[in-house]
Amino acid sequence: MQTRSWTTWAVGAVVVCGLLAGCSRDATPAVTQDLALPEMGPCEPIEAHPECTGCLNDSSSCHDPALPRCEPVSHKCVACLVAPARDNCPAGQFCVLDKGEYRCSSTCGVDADCVKIQGGGTCCSGACLDLTSDAKNCGACGIPCVPGPHEASVACVQSACTHTCAAGFWDCDGRPVNGCELADVDLLGDPKNCSACGVACPPGQPACAGGKCFKPYAPVGPQNNVAVADLVGWTECYKGVYTDLFPLAQIELLCPRANLMLSCRKMGAPTLDLLAWAPRDDVFFDTGGANVGCGVRPLHRANGTDWYFNDSWSWGFTAADDPPMGLCSCDQTIGNHPEQRMCWSTSAKSIASGYRCGASLDKTMERIIYEH
Repeated sequence: MQTRSWTTWAVGAVVVCGLLAGCSRDATPAVTQDLALPEMGPCEPIEAHPECTGCLNDSSSCHDPALPRCEPVSHKCVACLVAPARDNCPAGQFCVLDKGEYRCSSTCGVDADCVKIQGGGTCCSGACLDLTSDAKNCGACGIPCVPGPHEASVACVQSACTHTCAAGFWDCDGRPVNGCELADVDLLGDPKNCSACGVACPPGQPACAGGKCFKPYAPVGPQNNVAVADLVGWTECYKGVYTDLFPLAQIELLCPRANLMLSCRKMGAPTLDLLAWAPRDDVFFDTGGANVGCGVRPLHRANGTDWYFNDSWSWGFTAADDPPMGLCSCDQTIGNHPEQRMCWSTSAKSIASGYRCGASLDKTMERIIYEH
């Protein structure tokens, strides 16, 4: 067995061997005589034993994955360090000193914590929030955007609540706090509320479409050879041919607006052979049917045109003051202006086959209704 003196071992060694008891680097041995020690293997550096001296650095002292950092003041292996910010913590967390223990946390205490957690924001009850867009905390913590009556949704935009009205309702008084009102107003097409509640179109532009006031195509009396492209402000709501049978009630549903225009043309042509328009109630004014018989028909004048209508006899118009007509059941009178006489047969509350588009009796002609 090899022997060595204690003094030689203590002076020459730069490591602490596992056979020695105690942890202090400055400990004085209990014996001074030469000791007979067994042959020893390599000794471990003392800094590898933080239980003896405390940790010196991360790599050589802190090997527990849950406690990977060496805290430089207490020399303890800890989960994370407060400085630098977000040290050793997953994204969205930062290091806090909680009751003497270092740990990663995603709960903020002050606004400055949100910089560490997510790069910014405001701390509201432990959560980092963006008060410019959070509908439950809009502009300030705990201030929600609350839907008002008849509102479809609310949102927070640039720290202010915005409100979207449900279909058929509008915020006409500009006060979101009391919700939306004025149901059944079409701000895109109502000339009394064009683009906004209470915005009426001026006399020179009496119509509204797409939320803009404009002057529509509005001639007086029957017109011939008018390009469809010239019908500014008018929308097609019904189209069929002279042989079709189609319910009048359905036409009223398809064409609900205040003004109606009856027209006819050759199939697919870009120009209408004949047209006339008037307020809806005038176009549908019932002038009698079979009860009147084939004699001279009473007419209803509106917008420079003489109109007639009955849901089981006929529907049409002629130029004002043209010779009286006998409807049996449709207009077969030539008159002074045959090119301005239109008649559509009706039967059993439906449009029926024929009869004329101006002077033409061609049943392949199209009949079209426009509205605005």
